[in-house]
Amino acid sequence: MSSENTAELRKKGMDSLYKQCDSSHYEEAIGWIDEAARAGDADAWYVLGHCFSWGDGGVGFNKEKAYDCFLRGARGGSSLAVLGALRAGLFDDTMRREALYTVRECWNRVRSEADMGDEYAAWQVAETLEWGDLSRLTEEELNVLLPREEDTEDGGAAGTVGDGEVEEHSASAGEQATSDPAVIGEEETAEATAARAAAGTSRDSAADRVAERMDVDSAADRAGEGTGAEKDTRLRIRRVITKPFPRFMIPEPRISMVYYSKAAEAGIVSAMEKIGKHCREGRLIPVDIEGFLLWARKCASLGNAWGLCEMGLYSLEKGDDEAAFRYLEAAEIQGDPRAFYPLGMYYLEGKVTERDLDKAVSCLEKAGKMNDNRSFMALGNLFYQDILVERDDGKAFYWYSKAYGDGYGEAALALAHLYLRDTEYQDNEKAVRLLEEAGAAVDPAVSGEANLMLGNIFRDGLIGIQDPVRAVYFYETGARTGNPECMELAAMMYYQGEDGLEPDYDKAFYWLNLCEQNGTLQSCSKLATLYLEGWGCEADEERARELFEKASRTEYDGYAFYMLGKIAEQNGTPDDLEYAVRMYDTAIDMGYSEATKRLSHFRKTIFGHWKVTR
Repeated sequence: MSSENTAELRKKGMDSLYKQCDSSHYEEAIGWIDEAARAGDADAWYVLGHCFSWGDGGVGFNKEKAYDCFLRGARGGSSLAVLGALRAGLFDDTMRREALYTVRECWNRVRSEADMGDEYAAWQVAETLEWGDLSRLTEEELNVLLPREEDTEDGGAAGTVGDGEVEEHSASAGEQATSDPAVIGEEETAEATAARAAAGTSRDSAADRVAERMDVDSAADRAGEGTGAEKDTRLRIRRVITKPFPRFMIPEPRISMVYYSKAAEAGIVSAMEKIGKHCREGRLIPVDIEGFLLWARKCASLGNAWGLCEMGLYSLEKGDDEAAFRYLEAAEIQGDPRAFYPLGMYYLEGKVTERDLDKAVSCLEKAGKMNDNRSFMALGNLFYQDILVERDDGKAFYWYSKAYGDGYGEAALALAHLYLRDTEYQDNEKAVRLLEEAGAAVDPAVSGEANLMLGNIFRDGLIGIQDPVRAVYFYETGARTGNPECMELAAMMYYQGEDGLEPDYDKAFYWLNLCEQNGTLQSCSKLATLYLEGWGCEADEERARELFEKASRTEYDGYAFYMLGKIAEQNGTPDDLEYAVRMYDTAIDMGYSEATKRLSHFRKTIFGHWKVTR
């Protein structure tokens, strides 16, 4: 197979790998590239090395295979292979010894090809620049090839070369170096063997490429040395560059965007993705949301997982659930793990699509396995609540524990619930420790509920002793976060008093009145009593009566009816006494026994009016 045919086969395979996203074509593409490599195309070895380095084409990650492919490519004269090995962290002294070109030469050759329109060269140039691969090398590593053992053993000049000197082999030495398979590599390419047999010469195809594609600086050197020097230079495979590649000549990383653009405009999807990411993140270029959306849409239209997911998340942010679901569903199929959680929530909530609990759990568990911590609490709640799926305390405990380990304060609260439950996990002391931790959470909802639970534990003595002082402390702490239950329970404890806790009507009134102002008051009759008696506030009978009437309407509270009757009785008019009797009767029906005593003092006159007797 001719070099033109192998190059075409390699290009065909690369286009199938990198310019579309249908993975069903990848196996065939890898086959074409492998065929080209076996037929002597050195750059095809670079492509295979790239695939094994980054998992392209579904081949998986294999460092050893990647290294072998890059080494074969470098031996065969592929400048891309050298830069690819640098990018993958696989370039070493062995490769520096076996490569046909220095890193500087490889860089100049690949960049020249990129500037002439080779999109894959542009892509490699962009990657090399972005990650500063050249900047990490010493001047010697950039500009000097290590001598091979064969060069030294054959009497080649492997020693130190002085400034301005050039290490040269004679024509015969050059021919020997390039014809010996040990110099090019353990395996000689089929193309090189065929070319040598046809030409009857010891110069291999890699040496020809050295002469034909010498970089600009080397060309200038040859022009200055004359015809004889040109012949020798063409054969110098092992040499020291006389004009080192100074660091100030290495372009800045931001220049990579120029080459990513060349690659993207030629259809390389990964380059499109990279530009889109930089437009959004603003790392090498200013943030450009319009540019980000442009490239994300292009990637999505080609079936790229990143583009599909980005468009899904963008649509979700903008409230377009139908578009978001469509994009995320496709992104999940393409394997973008970021799609798992939002897609799982769509299935769980039944938005846009019908509720599908199996798919919801599957997506959320996939997200959890990818350490998307948003899924931890969702899964814990799902298995704890016993509403949508069958309760599973083991799974709930597992996911809540992962959330807690990831710093979710609300997970401490959820775990405390499990530890308090009468199951194999019950541990009241652990529950208290977790609740104290959750009580200090920044989230007021979490802190409020944790303090509420702590107050209940110490009020009811769930850990062995009742401690009303600690109970009211936790209730007040929760009340300060805005928890309405904590407000009212703290007020009730101050209203009634407990063992070791004296009544405090000022605090009782403060919290009950705050609940009433917030519209959360459940014990209107207690606040009414404080107004009626003037405890913790100025006495206000009218306000007290309003609150007792509200309690009679909203609460099953015989005491409220009793107090309404008592207020009316004290007014003493026939209508008030009639009203008082009705209130007492209602209180009696509700089981409030004090009303029976009050009503026993009422008698009807011969005129049918009520009067109070003593």
